[in-house]
Parts: sequence; C-alpha cells; structure tokens
Amino acid sequence: MNKFLVTATCVLSAVFASLSPSCVYAQSALSPFQRKELTDYHNKKRAEVDVGPVTWSDEVANVAQKWANHLAATGTFKHNNTKYGENIAINSTALKGAEAWYSEIKNFRPGVVMGPAAEGKNDYTIVGHYTQMVWSKTTKIGAGVAVMQSGPYKGQLVIVCNYDPPGNYSGQLAYAPNAKVPMVDKPLAAPAKMNWKDEHTQLSGGPIMVTGVPNLATFGKPDPTREGLQSLIYNGVLRADRKYTIETKSTDFNTHLELKNINGKEAYGRNGRPNAVLEFQPKANGTYQLKASSSQAGATGQLEVWITSNPSN
Repeated sequence: MNKFLVTATCVLSAVFASLSPSCVYAQSALSPFQRKELTDYHNKKRAEVDVGPVTWSDEVANVAQKWANHLAATGTFKHNNTKYGENIAINSTALKGAEAWYSEIKNFRPGVVMGPAAEGKNDYTIVGHYTQMVWSKTTKIGAGVAVMQSGPYKGQLVIVCNYDPPGNYSGQLAYAPNAKVPMVDKPLAAPAKMNWKDEHTQLSGGPIMVTGVPNLATFGKPDPTREGLQSLIYNGVLRADRKYTIETKSTDFNTHLELKNINGKEAYGRNGRPNAVLEFQPKANGTYQLKASSSQAGATGQLEVWITSNPSN
C-alpha cells in the first residue's frame, strides 16, 4: 500500500446477511463456481469501459484468504499491507460484495485522474473500490471469504479481493480517457428512482455528482417539450432546511435544468451557455423531479449534473 495512494477505502455494504456460526474457514472459501462468478463479474464491468479482462490467480487468492481468515478470527475489519490492491466488504456473498464496490461508479468522473477531491481529482475515498475493479493495468484477481467469529460483525461474511498489479495510483487514470463509459442511470422518458438522500451531502455539503451522461447524442432522447435532447428525469428527496445548488458541467453544448415537485408544481428552470446553475430551497420536505437537457439538437459530449447542499449538517 505504501507504493500507491490507496488500495480501496473500507466501505461497508448496506446489506448484511447472517451465516451459521457452525461455518468454519474452509467452508467459507470460494467454490470454483463462485470464483468464476466473481471473475466474470469483474470482466463484465471492465469490458463496459474497454478494459482488458482479469484472470483468477490462486497465488493472489491465497493471500486474500489468509487475510479473510485473520479478520474473521480477530473480529476486525481493516486492510492488509501487501503488494496487492485490495477491496474488502461485509456482505452475504462475494458477488454481492463486488456489486457494492461497483456501485461507487455513481461518484466516478471519467477522464479525471485519481487523487484528493480538494485538488479536483477523483476522490479515492468514494470511488476507490470501483476504480480498483476496472484499473486497466490490473491483470489478476483472487479472493477469499470467512465468517466473522467475533466483533461487531460476528456471524457475517467478510470478503477480501486482491488485485495484481494494484491500482489507484495518485495522478493516474483508471483507464484510457477515450474509453466508452457505461450508463449508470439510463435516460428515461418518465420519472425514475434516484437517490438524493441527505447522507450524500450532509457531512461536507457536497458537491456530489448525482448522475452523468457520457454522450448526449448517443444516450439522450428527443424531448417532446423542447427542441433538442432530453438526457434524464429523476426523482429525489430534498429538505426544507437546506439550500441546494444544482448545476450542469458541460464544455460541448448549452444545457437546461428544470426542477419541480412530484406534482409538477413549483417549477424552476435555468438555461446555461454552456452550464446552467439552479439555486433552490424547498418550501417543505418532499420529492422533487430533476430534468437536464440540451436545446441543441446535435449536441455531443459529456453532461454531468452536480448537487451541493448548504448548510451541510
């Protein structure tokens, strides 16, 4: 870990599942099917960003399994200090752990190097699990699991996945900047569920990227209410005791933001050339609908939508 910025920050999955205390370490090791399942999942997500596949390594897995055994025996949850990159999680299966790591893609900014958020880089504390999964120079993975025998997670499964070579080097890209970018949230013609829960902004006030569309011309849909393309419509919860700043970030085309409550009232809109900034304080706690679009019919390029809250707690 001393050779690179961070392997992957410990983030517990929100979904836990209890396993029988009678399970022992050997029974908790991944089966051949589970190894293939985990490897295939990594390769599926790597392929989405034009990154080459990884293969399973028994040597790497042996290190991961030993550390999983150690965590289970001591009831601790922390990273190991090895030459490998590492993701860890508490979850019901290794695959569920990987799915939780992948969910950090919602915080990832394609084409931005790794480093502290304060320097305008991808904040490794909120994207580190995902970027390690898709790190272009990583070629091998190996994982181990064990049932926690003590501590706050007693009876639950700890998952350790190691990566060789490791990723998350400060100042480097996770993968080539011209790689295709997966859709985290597909553009829709009707409201869809979107998580704006306050824990995303309450500690620092933000900003957080609530969604990203890599290419409006490719992923956008014709907007029946405006000339041009509609990129997304999402629902999210906003609080009356906060002021929100919502803004687009685009360098390639003009943008439009529109915010209204779930009943279609209290509409606010802003046009941007190219970026639109909308400041809003709800009259009451509630669910609001956010739409971002472009009035340029031939708009191409990346569109991001960011949200900041004030006060932050």
